Amino acid sequence: MVLGLIFILLSGETTAADWVGAGACAVVAAVVTVPMTRMRLFDLRFRVGWLRHIPAAAWQVVVDFGVVTAFLLRALVRRERGSGAFVARRDFPAGAADAEGTAWRGFVSMTSTLSPNSYVVDIDHEDRHRLSHDLVPSRRSEQPA
Repeated sequence: MVLGLIFILLSGETTAADWVGAGACAVVAAVVTVPMTRMRLFDLRFRVGWLRHIPAAAWQVVVDFGVVTAFLLRALVRRERGSGAFVARRDFPAGAADAEGTAWRGFVSMTSTLSPNSYVVDIDHEDRHRLSHDLVPSRRSEQPA
């Protein structure tokens, strides 16, 4: 039902076809959720303390908007092509293969990808590696890691 309401909010219309689409989304979500729950794929242990990283990550979105805008303007004026860079962090606290470690890696991936300058490509909990891609390499863009 929630997915159906999100569908209606994002579509911006309330025609009969949109309501049918919203209902279809809700049915698909319900059908897919049952086997995923049985496989224990939703077994996550989120820690409220992780939310302390949100303000810094949110501020970095504003800063990185300026960084990316400046980069794009320079590229436009100089007619250069930028490709960015992959940034590896080898001592990343990726957590274990348990429910809390999985939730932590998901939280870091989502929070770090808020920045328009950086996105998480992979987090390997066994080797404690994290791979990101930055348009303009900056460690702050990769927060909260």
